[in-house]
Amino acid sequence: MITAIEITPFCEEVMKLLPLLFFILIFEPDKKDLPAAAIVIAIGFATFENVCYLTENGAENFSFLLIRGCSAGALHFLCGIFIGYSVSCEFNNFWLTLTGTIGALGACIGFHAIYNLLITAMGIWRSAGYFFPSVLIIILFVAKRLLPKLMASVK
Repeated sequence: MITAIEITPFCEEVMKLLPLLFFILIFEPDKKDLPAAAIVIAIGFATFENVCYLTENGAENFSFLLIRGCSAGALHFLCGIFIGYSVSCEFNNFWLTLTGTIGALGACIGFHAIYNLLITAMGIWRSAGYFFPSVLIIILFVAKRLLPKLMASVK
């Protein structure tokens, strides 16, 4: 239980960041390509994690597997969005890239740890954990739509 809550988020988020850093260092992409690359890596990792979970635990309860798969996929998608946009915003300045990437990684580890903590709890907390990543993704998309309009109205 402690491993799932404390160690797994760190390991998984670092393992998703390493291919992105490899992509940046080897292929030197435009900064507009980084969010998509981070999201693809995150979705691939979520798919791999769900297949491993399915093979380890079996498929007795399909509705549980569907809910867990969608919520874990949403969590990794959320972390991919966050890392991708963070790294692309900090792309030009080395020190900002270094500290910003570490900060974004810390935030993603925090999101992942909160998710793992909630889904290992019982009762309503488990349900909240399943909805946690989806709610944060919706908030991000609403903020992305509303923020330019709010900034334009302020000027």
